[in-house]
Amino acid sequence: MKVNTENITVNRKDNPSEYKRQYRKLYHKATKLEDNAKSREYYKHNSKDVISQKKSYQNSRKHKPYVYLLPISNYVGVTERIDARMSEHRNKSNRNTDGFVIIRKCSSREEALIIEKSYHDKGYNGKHLNNKYS
Repeated sequence: MKVNTENITVNRKDNPSEYKRQYRKLYHKATKLEDNAKSREYYKHNSKDVISQKKSYQNSRKHKPYVYLLPISNYVGVTERIDARMSEHRNKSNRNTDGFVIIRKCSSREEALIIEKSYHDKGYNGKHLNNKYS
């Protein structure tokens, strides 16, 4: 694809890095429209395959829910992404996650919530507003 270099405001020899940056920006802008058109056309003819691939990818990213304990905080919770959840506890809630324990890996979220509720009934902290207990 040929890029119209008339819109570049610096001389190539005087400032080659700035010239290159502006050229890349123009090239990206020029190819973006073409790429978007190609993507729309592909999707139009292959929408069932694309949707199937997306669902397959999303399902492959799902994990079984964990019921976990933060012993220092006396906190029990449920998550499907244990590493991300521990990071959230440390960074957003300022909870100490040292020595966290996975109590159980469950086959469904409903099962995990039942186990979590039983621990909360025993006095552990951690009931969350989004968790709907039966």
